[in-house]
Amino acid sequence: MRKWLRNIRRIRIRPVQAADLNERMVVVNLYITQSLLLFIGIMVILFQSRSLTDLLKISDASSLLWVLFFSGSAVLVNIALTPVVPKELNKPDELHVMLAKRLPLWHLAFVCALIGFSEELLFRGAIQYAIGNYWSSLLFAAIHVHYLRHWILTGLIFLLSYGLGWIYEQTGTLLVSAMAHALYDLIMFMIVRYNIGGYYGSHEDKTP
Repeated sequence: MRKWLRNIRRIRIRPVQAADLNERMVVVNLYITQSLLLFIGIMVILFQSRSLTDLLKISDASSLLWVLFFSGSAVLVNIALTPVVPKELNKPDELHVMLAKRLPLWHLAFVCALIGFSEELLFRGAIQYAIGNYWSSLLFAAIHVHYLRHWILTGLIFLLSYGLGWIYEQTGTLLVSAMAHALYDLIMFMIVRYNIGGYYGSHEDKTP
């Protein structure tokens, strides 16, 4: 018992740099965090006495057009704001670059789908229902630390979140906002992967 306690005392918590992580560690951490968000979202929705199946129904197939409209518009706004934000602040962090350049395309698409679904289930399906679109979007912006480095980026992530919340309210289904979220993330990952705009270095170091 004493030996076990001595080992516990030796544990030191220190900040982890991106250079300390490999691709496998990043992916495992992503799956753990997104699974946690998914679990919390499901539990909150069930606690609210609401039906998950009802939240995921698509009553009108034309609502899927919102997926293309939102993701395309969001990417164009992001590109338009690029010259306004200092270049060193507008780059993705090293972990995002690692995922974009090293994951196979099918895996990258799956990751985007997982992120889109888990975050929309929690923020739109659970939190927005409880506190409204405005406050849930503020919370959404606050947890995306990368965007807090410049006020324009912070405003952008808030507007993107608010837009997803508005789409959810208009269509009545989380699937549309989740797909729009996932497609936007995938397009942005592709911009990093293939170095569109020349911001993110050569894409030759990615694995196929």
